[in-house]
Amino acid sequence: MNRLLNYKAKYTINLDIPSNSAPDEYYIESKKATPDNNFIISKDKAGTTLSIYCDDVWDLTPYRTTNNVSKLYFSFIDEEQREDSKWIIFMMVYLSNHNNYSRLSVSTIHTYLKTVRTISKYSISNSISISTTIESEQHLAKLVSQCKSKYSLSALPSILNNILYLGSDISGFTPIEHTFILKIKSQLSLISKDKQFPVIPPRILSNYISFLQDHITLIQKYKNEIETLIERRYNYPVGNFFKRLKYHDKNNEYPSYIGLSKIYNLDTLSSKYNLHSISSLSNYLARTQDCCKTLIHIYSGMRKSEAFSLKIDCLQYEKSDIGKTYRLLGQTSKLIGQIKNETWITSDEIDGAISVAQWIARMISRLNEFDFDESPLFISTAYLRPSYIRNTLYPPKVNSLTNKTQHISNYIDKSLITIDSNDFDFLEKIDPYRMWQDENDFKIGATWNFTSHQFRRSLAFYASQSATVSLPSLKRQLKHVTNEMTIYYSKGSGLSKNSNGKETFFNHLHKTKPEADTYAYYYDVILSDESLFGAHGTYIERSSSSNNSDVRILDDRKKLLTLFKNGEIAYTSTPLGGCTTINPCDKKAMREISACMSCRRSVIKISKLKKVIKEQRALVKELENLNSTSMEYKMESSELNLLLTFLKKISKNQGDYE
Repeated sequence: MNRLLNYKAKYTINLDIPSNSAPDEYYIESKKATPDNNFIISKDKAGTTLSIYCDDVWDLTPYRTTNNVSKLYFSFIDEEQREDSKWIIFMMVYLSNHNNYSRLSVSTIHTYLKTVRTISKYSISNSISISTTIESEQHLAKLVSQCKSKYSLSALPSILNNILYLGSDISGFTPIEHTFILKIKSQLSLISKDKQFPVIPPRILSNYISFLQDHITLIQKYKNEIETLIERRYNYPVGNFFKRLKYHDKNNEYPSYIGLSKIYNLDTLSSKYNLHSISSLSNYLARTQDCCKTLIHIYSGMRKSEAFSLKIDCLQYEKSDIGKTYRLLGQTSKLIGQIKNETWITSDEIDGAISVAQWIARMISRLNEFDFDESPLFISTAYLRPSYIRNTLYPPKVNSLTNKTQHISNYIDKSLITIDSNDFDFLEKIDPYRMWQDENDFKIGATWNFTSHQFRRSLAFYASQSATVSLPSLKRQLKHVTNEMTIYYSKGSGLSKNSNGKETFFNHLHKTKPEADTYAYYYDVILSDESLFGAHGTYIERSSSSNNSDVRILDDRKKLLTLFKNGEIAYTSTPLGGCTTINPCDKKAMREISACMSCRRSVIKISKLKKVIKEQRALVKELENLNSTSMEYKMESSELNLLLTFLKKISKNQGDYE
């Protein structure tokens, strides 16, 4: 007799749940045996069954650790194909070769289901079963060739590998060869590369940041009045008794929302945003939460699920040798398979957004007698409704902000984020090999649709090469956070005591830097409208005129990017132009700007040199007035003379010396 093997659901691994709320364990011999229809998939904290195997919806809410989707809907799959679909997902959850010591997140399981749905749609359109599709190399190749989104089939290699791992006896499917699975994985990776999240053009990002900050400023003005109104309305009686009470309310003890808004001087705000009830005010506060969350994405690079993991007291300050460092404390599950504490570097620009989000969270927590330590930063505003019934078996709910009326981006003047020709040119410069003109979302005249991934990539791009930020307003808006990130991570501080060592925004910054450096070097040096000087600048000028093969390589964006990725070249903007050294510069700390003039890796532009000379003259004049015999005055005067001598030398044939 074969020995029975038992398996536990991988979404419960390393999860602190009561023993009575754990789902059933699965026992299997050496051949396929789908679970009994009454096999328990999930229970709530009280031990009550939420879902069984035969259900068309599996509710995994008790086992999720972020505010992502928590239910698996098989009802969207054709009824004839649900049996195979459930079995594939079940195998991935219970029998997969996924690390047995790492938890399988609910969001990952949902990704599996997305892939199964895509397989199901293909099978229906070809009048075949799911098993026929996943057992045929021909059909799998056709399925992948028709794939337009990297998300719809992202889990296909994992599913096929798991079937191969289990074998046909247990899985019930004939496995595909591993070499073919690798081929599919390679094809899918090409799809993902073609559709990288775009860097948000400077003008659009700057306009959006200004709009968000204006919203924060406005609500800060009315915070006290809003809280007083909500608290008074929250304490009204509820139900039919209140309706009868209102009918006889001769002393106006229970005024309507409109009445309350006038009492607390909120009638202007209410009129502007069409706030006519507690429900609409609650929706307005949810919109404000989305505003705060968006600013957190912009100034930290956090993912959506990571921002939702934040607690009320998430912002911390730390003094170090580089000054005051701002950190957001949250959690992540990316790359490591289980929830870990993590920190994200940010700046003081986030203070206002965090303060407003904390105010909303504390107000809701206080009214509902929630423990502040237990409450999320983005707590559900549904708790503001007095009639809302809280489930005491679960901690306070996070506001998922899935309702479109709660999305702050829907309330901006669309002309501020409509793509114009300059925005489109920027996209083409960032990625000249992408067919932007064929994508409706990015055509001139289209309204920009923001995502948290775009904010993450944009911050990494602008922070890793601040020279790419030419728009003054955006340069000002991102100045602090880009400076702090650059200094903090360059000091090797990216892996803090709260970090898991793998997943920090620094990793994303590091991956994005070659791309940003390539962009800056290409347009600042190769395509410069201005004559270049300095050793490297002169080399580029002379080689370009002689059609040098080395410069032709630099003129190829793809080859240039490879050089940056391999560390064969680097580029940093400097006061005089730029520097291409791959080694640390020991002249910066000594403030020896003139050292760039003799450096073999320097790029110098006359326009920038003149600006430096103007500032140096002002400094020398100030020092002369203080003490013309001081050592500092003599050093800065010498520096000025060196700069003037160099300007005279390179301007001799330019007719541009002054």
